[in-house]
Parts: sequence; C-alpha cells; structure tokens
Amino acid sequence: MQVKTSSDISALIRDRRTHLAWSQADLAKRVGVSRIWIIQLEKGKPTAQIGLTLRTLKELGITLDASASAAASSRRTVAAAIDLNRIVRGKSPAKS
Repeated sequence: MQVKTSSDISALIRDRRTHLAWSQADLAKRVGVSRIWIIQLEKGKPTAQIGLTLRTLKELGITLDASASAAASSRRTVAAAIDLNRIVRGKSPAKS
C-alpha cells in the first residue's frame, strides 16, 4: 500500500487493529495514549504527533519503507552530481 495522506495511514492503522481483533482501548493502552487519541488518529487527524504515530505502527507490527521513486531518485542523483576533476583543478563550476 502506498501511503500518501494522513487518511491512508489512518486506514492502515484501523485495518491492522481490527485484523488483530484489538479494540481502540487495547491499542491505546499498548501505545500509552488515550482512546480519544487513537480515535483521532484513525479519523486521519493530520496533526497527530509523528513519534506517537510511529509508536502505534510499531505496536501493530507495521514497518514503513521510505524508498524514493526511480524518477525522483535519478533527478536527485543528477542534481547532486559534482565534477570532482573541476574542483581538483581549482576551476569554478560551470554555470547552467
């Protein structure tokens, strides 16, 4: 599943919690938060604390893969390329 929004994360958390047959109160106790916080997280509250959200995912046995797309990765590689030979020769980088 690709996660693009807070709603995607909330659906992932809710689905996993129900799959494990845990109540919102069970999950809240395991994470160390209130049931109200779990309810807000499962509704997609975009201001949920990232640390608590990650702790919730960990309790549910969900791992995140932060792989970049091939296109974004190749753009970053090209943009970050440095001409070491030019630097060694003491010349300034070429203007684009």
